[in-house]
Amino acid sequence: MYDMLFICAANVGRSQMAEGFYNYYTKGENAISGAAIPLTEERVADFYKHRPAKEISEVMKERDIEISGQLIKTVTEEMFQNVEKVIVLEKEEILKESKDPYTHTVLHYINGHSCVEYHSIEDPCKGKPEERSREDNLIKFRFARDQIEQIVLDLIEER
Repeated sequence: MYDMLFICAANVGRSQMAEGFYNYYTKGENAISGAAIPLTEERVADFYKHRPAKEISEVMKERDIEISGQLIKTVTEEMFQNVEKVIVLEKEEILKESKDPYTHTVLHYINGHSCVEYHSIEDPCKGKPEERSREDNLIKFRFARDQIEQIVLDLIEER
């Protein structure tokens, strides 16, 4: 049983950071994370190498938290059955507007869980990071990281 399930669109940034922060601050493996959209093997293997985005790992290392070993995962029904609380780091509307049937299944799981919170954190991977300067990317990633850290600290304080 896990304390928290953190969800974002693709599980390469926001939810990975939240999982890392939660497990770091609770000194255990008390959180998991996953993607609300189906992840194709090609996208995960070729672009991310099954790991969080490298800039995400880099800004987490600035806080002495190592997440480069975490794997990208798509959420499953089993994850919802084995978690106390679900934290969605995405606008609910974005999930609702998705045309993908799997995302609608995930929304069904979210809506069926007894304890869910939504936090609208802008996706730092959104757009074309490769067209932005390295420093502009790091600014976006750090901003998201700091927001997520505060959410996680608040969650821990509430427990």
